[in-house]
Amino acid sequence: MSEKDLEDGFVEEVDDKRVRIWHKAGEGGYWSTMSKLRHEGVIDECKMPFYCPICNLGMLADVDRKKYYAYKCCFKCSVYFVEGREDRWNGGWRPNKEDMGLYHEWRDRKTVYEIDPITLKKVEKTLDKG
Repeated sequence: MSEKDLEDGFVEEVDDKRVRIWHKAGEGGYWSTMSKLRHEGVIDECKMPFYCPICNLGMLADVDRKKYYAYKCCFKCSVYFVEGREDRWNGGWRPNKEDMGLYHEWRDRKTVYEIDPITLKKVEKTLDKG
């Protein structure tokens, strides 16, 4: 089969790690080469965005990365929306506008924990935003 007869997007294996793809252009075309992993979508699937697709806040920490690969959201979204409700989440449920309003209120809250010196128990204190 000549290159003229190839369909646009035809894929041919180069070796164990690479494939080449035919791109039709006018009367001819050209070949491009890429890794098999990228071609199969594995590499693109592993990329974590800078912002959580659920809450639109930044994701930079390793805990965000782990939760993104598991649930496609940041760590805090996974705590608030997913944990204990994995079946619902994996079934396609996502928060609505009202849920997101409550979530942002929860996420923006400034909380500190102190140890009571007498009882040695953890005491939660919420600070005013400011």
